[in-house]
Amino acid sequence: MRVGMFVDIDDTFKHVGGKFHHKKLNYRKLYEYVKGLGELEKAMAYGITMGTEAVGFLKILHEIGFETKYIKTNRTNNNTQRVNLTVDILGSLEDFQKIVLVASNLDYLPLCQKLSSWDKNVIIIGSNISEKFEQYAMYCIEIPISWLEIKEKKS
Repeated sequence: MRVGMFVDIDDTFKHVGGKFHHKKLNYRKLYEYVKGLGELEKAMAYGITMGTEAVGFLKILHEIGFETKYIKTNRTNNNTQRVNLTVDILGSLEDFQKIVLVASNLDYLPLCQKLSSWDKNVIIIGSNISEKFEQYAMYCIEIPISWLEIKEKKS
């Protein structure tokens, strides 16, 4: 089964950090999990950046296997990545049997409602996922502690 994964990096950072006291998601573990759901044909990551702050992170995402769409901005509240993610999902409906949305923001609820009305298999992965998503997704997966980055203690 062909799978497409679409990740809202900023939303995931905010919700994972909020739930797990400023810890970060290990994107390699996420990628490996989604590969187990079928033939992962596309893994897209969307976000915003101010200046060059995300260069190292983007390099890691590319090494894992993600394509990235980052918007350079001088504003911290920018919804462009959500629009890009939504447009890309709607433009690739015929390419995938499963669509994995990695986000918890309720802004994505109308997208999930529409995909559900078209009988698309949607899986939501996120942190503090609203129950409102459950009726429109095949299933929702709360990011487990085992998917978080572990910082090595310096001796």
